[in-house]
Amino acid sequence: MPEVKSGNIVLLLIICLILLAGNADAASQDTLRSKTPDNSFQLDASTWALVGMYAFHYERIVHRSDNFLVAVDAGIGEWYFIPGLTLYEGYSMPFTLNLLWGSGRNFFEADLGARYTIFRTQTDNSVNHVNPLIPEVNIGYRYQQPNGKGLIFRAFAGISGVGIGIGKAFK
Repeated sequence: MPEVKSGNIVLLLIICLILLAGNADAASQDTLRSKTPDNSFQLDASTWALVGMYAFHYERIVHRSDNFLVAVDAGIGEWYFIPGLTLYEGYSMPFTLNLLWGSGRNFFEADLGARYTIFRTQTDNSVNHVNPLIPEVNIGYRYQQPNGKGLIFRAFAGISGVGIGIGKAFK
């Protein structure tokens, strides 16, 4: 298991608190707000050729309008990349801003952010590499019940490949 410096843990906790701190648009009381839950947990996985990932996410909606939602998302999981004959794999923590356009159950989704990674090579498990600047960009489709009952389903494509996700929304 890779060593993580305490300074990195503190930085990640501060970032999580900033991203997930409360609803930035509490005054908005439109119909979309009254129906759609603010929080969700999701499990995503994607792959394409030489890159892939899976992650467990917490998402919170911070802005709503009639047909537009903005959410912040933080997760933890694993990521891999195979350039040439070397396997790089390890832990990852994605932080994204999710933009959703649509109404009812159907949304177009764009995720923009970064993936903080701690990875090692297959040939040298004792050496850990940290690269906090891997971009996280996805576009896709989201199906979500407006009242929070049932599952969230996502299909997306981006830097980490083509993927799917499932989750559950709650108040």
